[in-house]
Amino acid sequence: MRRLAALGAGLLAVFLTSYLVAEAVGVPWLSSPPPLSATVAVGLLVGDALLPVPASIVMVALGGIVGFSPAVGLALAGRVGGTMLGFAVGRLVSPTTPWPRENRAAALLQRWGPLAVLVTRPVPLVGETVAVLAGASGMGWTRCALAATAGALPEAVLYSWAGASVK
Repeated sequence: MRRLAALGAGLLAVFLTSYLVAEAVGVPWLSSPPPLSATVAVGLLVGDALLPVPASIVMVALGGIVGFSPAVGLALAGRVGGTMLGFAVGRLVSPTTPWPRENRAAALLQRWGPLAVLVTRPVPLVGETVAVLAGASGMGWTRCALAATAGALPEAVLYSWAGASVK
């Protein structure tokens, strides 16, 4: 447990330091030309699996930067990519983390499977947690990706529309 906490603290320190350096130098995150800002936005959405990123704000910004249709595709790619990153982390830690028989999370994922991923995808923190648990539970990659796509599509459409409509 201490190694995991140390790893989390180390990653947080690296990300925070790089953010502070970028801000000090004046890197224009989402106000740069559309190809760069769209790439940064998708990267932030994928990184949301491991970092506290305000995904809804990023998706609204995408709508304003690239327009509705491209923003939906980019937001969807970022959100599904983030889910699959969390899923991969779950797969990596599952051999080293035994599942107790009474583990409720594992039981829920065994019972509800992809529906749990679909329903929790737009819920902050819960969606990322379920993605990691889904990877650790042994759910298939394809099933998780399809559920993540179905769960992320409504929010990608809504937030992209909101950003594109204030343009």
